Amino acid sequence: MGTLTNNSDNCVNANGVVRPPRRLLDQLSESIRLKHYSIRTEQAYRGWVRRQGNRMNANVVNPRK
Repeated sequence: MGTLTNNSDNCVNANGVVRPPRRLLDQLSESIRLKHYSIRTEQAYRGWVRRQGNRMNANVVNPRK
């Protein structure tokens, strides 16, 4: 495998192949696991982020007047 560099949220390896950015929930899980939090904490945080995202999307589609 080649060396990876960060190029505006896309990972580019030494061969110039661009990988798509990781999803937000995947980034969250990795961060939580690096901090050695419990699985239940990870599940709770992921659920909170998912609910907040759904709420934000609903406000964009149907903004309050």
